[in-house]
Amino acid sequence: MAKAFGSGWAVLGGVVLLIGLASLLWRGPEPNHERVATPADSGTGAAPARERPPATELGERERSVAPPSLANRESERPTAEEPLEGLPERRDWIEERYQNAQARRAEIKDAATAEHRKLRPDELAQSWGIEFELVDEIGSSGYDRMLYDEGRANRTKVHWVGPGSNADLAGIERGDIPISFDGHPVFSPQFFRERKWEQNAGAVVPIEVLRNGEIVALLMTNDELIRSRSGVINGMTLLPFAEEP
Repeated sequence: MAKAFGSGWAVLGGVVLLIGLASLLWRGPEPNHERVATPADSGTGAAPARERPPATELGERERSVAPPSLANRESERPTAEEPLEGLPERRDWIEERYQNAQARRAEIKDAATAEHRKLRPDELAQSWGIEFELVDEIGSSGYDRMLYDEGRANRTKVHWVGPGSNADLAGIERGDIPISFDGHPVFSPQFFRERKWEQNAGAVVPIEVLRNGEIVALLMTNDELIRSRSGVINGMTLLPFAEEP
């Protein structure tokens, strides 16, 4: 009888153990909530501690409220190199800045005219500096298109190269079309001349020309001769012309 009694207790214990295991499996693992310290923990307030959601849930929430990337925002200013066709708002934007620049240049010229004199070299440099700022602001393609649409020259071509001159030594040939000087675009003989005057005499400056449909990169030494604002630039003369961009 004692043996039967002991066997019954063993069976009962096994049943209880199985019930306990089933209960644990049914409830699943405890949630992984990390406790985050609050003012109440440091004695500075009575607010209860809050529980931080699991990392995966927090990551999803932070991504959903994160501010958009600056790279994805649409700028209020038109992109400098956008084509002008079909963008009347960009045309208006370019026209506004062009007119502002010309008004500033006119003020410099009017001041000299009022004194019955020509522009001084520093005033010419200031005036052309305004034009260069305009090119940087609206972009070279926008400026190029604006010149052409207004019927103005937007290209320049080498008309003459003096034998033994700096242009000749650099490899410039008659008919070359300068497209950049010291990394800046060239739209006219005046552009080339004023960019040249930004460099010291004797400086070696990179220049790119269009020759027979190909871009040729050269190095040109700035003239050390003082010719004021002569039409001869580093031993060559340039002619303006217009070409559709």
